[in-house]
Amino acid sequence: MKKVLLSIPTQNGICDVIRHNLEEAGIECVVLPLGTCHQFKYPNQFIRFLNFLSKTFFRFNFKSILISRSRKKWELINFRQKYDLLLAIRPDLMTPEQIRLAKSACRKTVGYQWDGLERFPDIYKYIDYFDDFYVFDKNDLTKKPKLKFKTNFRLKPFDEDFGFTLSDAHFIGEVDLHRYNSLVEIANYLTGFGLKFIFYITEYPRGAVKKHPSIRVSKNPRITYNQNLLIAKSTKVIVDINDKKLHTGLSLRFFEAMEFQKKLITTNKEIFDYDFYHPNNIYVYGHSTMSMEAFLSLPYNEIESEITDKYKLNEWIKEFES
Repeated sequence: MKKVLLSIPTQNGICDVIRHNLEEAGIECVVLPLGTCHQFKYPNQFIRFLNFLSKTFFRFNFKSILISRSRKKWELINFRQKYDLLLAIRPDLMTPEQIRLAKSACRKTVGYQWDGLERFPDIYKYIDYFDDFYVFDKNDLTKKPKLKFKTNFRLKPFDEDFGFTLSDAHFIGEVDLHRYNSLVEIANYLTGFGLKFIFYITEYPRGAVKKHPSIRVSKNPRITYNQNLLIAKSTKVIVDINDKKLHTGLSLRFFEAMEFQKKLITTNKEIFDYDFYHPNNIYVYGHSTMSMEAFLSLPYNEIESEITDKYKLNEWIKEFES
């Protein structure tokens, strides 16, 4: 595989990390910009506020200008050039017209949903646009005959200088009440073992009564995915709190832990069925047989490269060549 068209949510810069990993493996990667009203995201709250003022007082829709700029970026893509693969992650963020245009330039088209299908039900309308369509939650395989299973992948960060505080444990993300309460319990355990850390959540969920000094609300922590990887690389423990109401697929945190050989604490018991699970490395909160204290005291058990290498992005993407 030599050339890839990539469509992916761009808010946290993960597209830059994926492109870096592909290009490092000798694969040319062109990222398709998002540019339609239903998928549009404001760059920040200040821009949203400016658009509100301009529409209210001057009848000028600043948002339409931003969308127009995104469309112009799309027009700069050379679709007369031939690509080996269109890889659309969360393809419901594309329009059917955009998919058809991208398909005209690609030998193979693949859709990949790294969230539960029911969380974004519009995705069902897009499955048949692609030659193959993969889901990362095994439970979704029963929802349409065409679907195939493929879990997430490993990514390496690129070098970047930014200021962050070293932490013994790492979590950043959105949480509902159930996930928040689990995060508080894990935070209490880790604090009791003398670990120093700060977990960032976007907001306290409705009904939350417990507050932990090491769990802080930050609506905009301004941490890109590359910076998240660099933080994960420097920490001792990565924490994963899954939302089993939405999906049971493995989040990227499992593969961050694999990439950097870090211990992982998770609430997702599906990990028991994966070939890279080892009790020394992954603690399944509420399901592991040993205590968390014993788990933290054990050395990391290195997994055979024959297992872990296939999760590297450049190996992971090879399945789509056939």
